[in-house]
Amino acid sequence: MYAAKFNKDPEVLRLLIKECALTNNGRIKAQGIETVTLSENATKTNINQTGSTVEYYGTFTAGTAPCLGLSYNNIEFTGSAQGEIDSTLEVSGTTLILTSGTLNLSSSENNFTGNITIGDSTTPTYAGTITINGVSGTTPNPLKIAANAYATALTFNSPVQLNGNVTTTGNQQYDSTVQTATSASNISAGTSGNITFADTLSLGNDLSVTAAAINFKNDLLDGSDGVTPTHNLTITGATTLTPTADTLKVNTKSVTFDGTLAGATNSVNLTLAGTTATFENTVNSLHAFSAAGNVTFNGSVGETTSLNSIDVTGTTIINAEKINTTSTQTYTNAVIIKSDTTITASELTFNSTVDADTDNSHTVTFNAQTKLNGSVGATHKLNNITFANTTTTISAISINS
Repeated sequence: MYAAKFNKDPEVLRLLIKECALTNNGRIKAQGIETVTLSENATKTNINQTGSTVEYYGTFTAGTAPCLGLSYNNIEFTGSAQGEIDSTLEVSGTTLILTSGTLNLSSSENNFTGNITIGDSTTPTYAGTITINGVSGTTPNPLKIAANAYATALTFNSPVQLNGNVTTTGNQQYDSTVQTATSASNISAGTSGNITFADTLSLGNDLSVTAAAINFKNDLLDGSDGVTPTHNLTITGATTLTPTADTLKVNTKSVTFDGTLAGATNSVNLTLAGTTATFENTVNSLHAFSAAGNVTFNGSVGETTSLNSIDVTGTTIINAEKINTTSTQTYTNAVIIKSDTTITASELTFNSTVDADTDNSHTVTFNAQTKLNGSVGATHKLNNITFANTTTTISAISINS
């Protein structure tokens, strides 16, 4: 029987140890699949002591636990570490993932207490295709992703706290809630990767989300639902809304959709609770669109697939060729027309003023039963107004065009 105790920090130690007791108070580097048979009274639960690090660089196979046990202070995956570890890992310190391989830490009971660093932000160096699961339950501790994360692709199967930016060249998949910290301002999959948020995205800072395609399946919130929003959200990429309960809420101070926006089906309701929403491209395939604040449409709405209804409480700026709904449109506050436009609905209600952005500009066609309850063109005259539907109710003080 032999005993091995490492109190210092050797740079490299490859293990092929049999019948011994082992205590790690420094650093051990191993492939992870070596044969380590401990003495009769020794266990692998207490190998790795406070301040110790284990660095793995080999290939793992599901069903086979790493050679130095399942309990770690600090753990690192480097080189071309790859494969799947489906045994439950307990990491009380930090986790570093620098491997260029495809690595899956798949146990739903993994417990990562400290920060998880993915890639190296100084170069930057991208980690490979990484999947991380964690403790399940009603109030699990989130995976704490250190600033800043770089990888080929990322999948998180449990709640995540992003403490910095996240950058991938490929896809990102968030299967549970995502909370961004004050130091996180950008989640990017570039121009070729896709990003999916399967649960709530909560902002702790102004945030930009960029990808070729983005899928939101739950609410986008500033902190938590019901609070007064203070942060801004910018979404760049073709965006699809796929809420499981048919309604998706955005409660951020402002939200900007730089790419196209569409519901996965015509049953999706979009509720905007913040002060400002800007749509730089087309909006299609929604049921009810409602906004408590100001809205700017810089792309056609319902051109490919009409919305069911639109209800805007704040000021509306229309810089779009078409605004189409199969049912009603209601604009509670001022409407400013910035381009020639046709507005089509079953019933169209303006409860405040309708103006051009400059005098004698733009032609507007109202293709609906139209109710004008405020002045039209009082501040800036429209060039021309056409009522394509014969039923028009005018309570306006004046109509100037």
